[in-house]
Amino acid sequence: LGSVPVEPLILEFDGVRPSLARDVFVAPGAAVIGRVTLGEATSVWYAAVLRGDVHEIRLGARCNVQDGAVLHGTLDEFPVVLGAEVSVGHQAT
Repeated sequence: LGSVPVEPLILEFDGVRPSLARDVFVAPGAAVIGRVTLGEATSVWYAAVLRGDVHEIRLGARCNVQDGAVLHGTLDEFPVVLGAEVSVGHQAT
């Protein structure tokens, strides 16, 4: 498993770092980048990517982004906004 990251990637993009509630879980191998806000008790699982480079991504409390899902807003008109207790299924794009 030498190529699997030990820690999740929580990366700044264009001077903006993701905002994570203190009790968020981000699995090893997941990536949370740029203008992303994760509400309390939210989880982001293995190989999921939340890419807030083009537009913001906001997840409410107790959301669950499952393995391999990709969230990425398009243009400046379409952010990704999920209310509380939303589950995004495995490999959803």
